[in-house]
Amino acid sequence: MVSLVVLGLSTTPPARADNDPLGPFDVRDLVEVPAACAASIGGQDPRRRWDPCWVGPRRPGAPTVVLWGDSHAFELLAAVEAATRSRRVNLAFFFMGSCPPMNPRPRPGLNACQVYGTKVIQWLRQRERAGQDLRVVVSSAWELYHNAVAPPDRADELYPGYIHDYIRLNARKAQQGQARAFRALRQIGVPTDLVTPMPMVWSGSPPCARGRYQCDLPRVGALKDYSENISRVRSLQRLLGRDSRLVRPADALCDAARCRGRFRGLPVFVDQIHIGRRVSSLLGSYFRPTVDRLLRAARR
Repeated sequence: MVSLVVLGLSTTPPARADNDPLGPFDVRDLVEVPAACAASIGGQDPRRRWDPCWVGPRRPGAPTVVLWGDSHAFELLAAVEAATRSRRVNLAFFFMGSCPPMNPRPRPGLNACQVYGTKVIQWLRQRERAGQDLRVVVSSAWELYHNAVAPPDRADELYPGYIHDYIRLNARKAQQGQARAFRALRQIGVPTDLVTPMPMVWSGSPPCARGRYQCDLPRVGALKDYSENISRVRSLQRLLGRDSRLVRPADALCDAARCRGRFRGLPVFVDQIHIGRRVSSLLGSYFRPTVDRLLRAARR
């Protein structure tokens, strides 16, 4: 197994200054994946393999849960793994950081994110044609891409978000390519569930004496632009058909007013925009209905 940092996908934890008063980085909150996956997940290297990462035991002939998305899928890998543990299912994982799932029209000049989306759709189509029982879970950093394309407003002044040029680029490309991906999923006939927005710590949030990112935060800042983002999620869900469901793990971490900095005694966030592996592993119950539906469909 290797531990990966969700932003940089380094195999070592991020460094901290010796005088950092907020405590050491806890390696237990890094996401772990099989070492064999190192060449097939992560960054935008054009030499990468386009295979899924298989997590946990491979069960011949068993139905497969497919987790697809950007680093907000990566942060929930432990949750989906917990939901599939001790069930007769396989878990396949497609991930590229800062890359919302999309399926652009074939043409020259596609970037790595766009190419990756077409490869995922191709893989799903091939597996479906081969008679494989599949169910997809899509998770995406909805607010990052919304923030990149929406005009600045008062919320952006109060709760500035994380952004860089690659996010901006892919946010623009996803405005058409994402809907095309969801139409393709329906056309292929693969039932698909969507994860609703997850909390993040805005840039310049107040210092926290409990530890970095461990204080509770106002929901309006940690789940910024929630109404716009959930509207986007629902519009994509309508492209999928009636069997799709929304998965809401943020409900465990946020109430109507605040989002927690600690959950069951553990720090929620491993960095500014991702939850840690230990907290993620406690959210498996939100994904068990996905596994249940997959198994019921496979028995028909």
